[in-house]
Amino acid sequence: MTSVRRWGVSAQIALAAVVLSIVLAAVAAVAAVRVEPQPVVTVGDPPESLETAVPERRQAAPESVVFAAVARDPFRAERTRPAVRYQLPGDRLPEMRAAAGPRQRLPIISLVGIAVLSDGKGIAALQVRGRPPRIMRVGDTIEGLELVGIDSVAATLTGSDTTIVLRLPGRSGGEQVP
Repeated sequence: MTSVRRWGVSAQIALAAVVLSIVLAAVAAVAAVRVEPQPVVTVGDPPESLETAVPERRQAAPESVVFAAVARDPFRAERTRPAVRYQLPGDRLPEMRAAAGPRQRLPIISLVGIAVLSDGKGIAALQVRGRPPRIMRVGDTIEGLELVGIDSVAATLTGSDTTIVLRLPGRSGGEQVP
């Protein structure tokens, strides 16, 4: 006697689903690896030399300028709006210019020395030109500028719209002390 096994309806549906999923996976794989041609873009004449095609490389900003920009907090509460709106180079100046008040000259302050203590605090010796040096801690003020940070090579002072980073001569790097 011959034994013929008949598949039930659910087995036939399952087989059809497997075959359909294999076909769809093959179609997706072919579509994934197919490379479509890129559109042809025509440009003008090529440059005569590479020097005209490559823009001139800019010099990196000096380290002191970068440290001053980082120390300045543009979102601090006491920051005020400038008297004159920013103008791009080449913009025409408005007919009526806002009268800017006299700019306050900052005193010449130099950093004489720094001591970073083992408890994480530090002191800085600052000197205003023509006066003896003063030993200061974070939070002290000198000539209207508050000492806000001390690290192993620099001290940071801030005023109402000014941030000054004083660095010890010939030193770089350092870790900020709160």
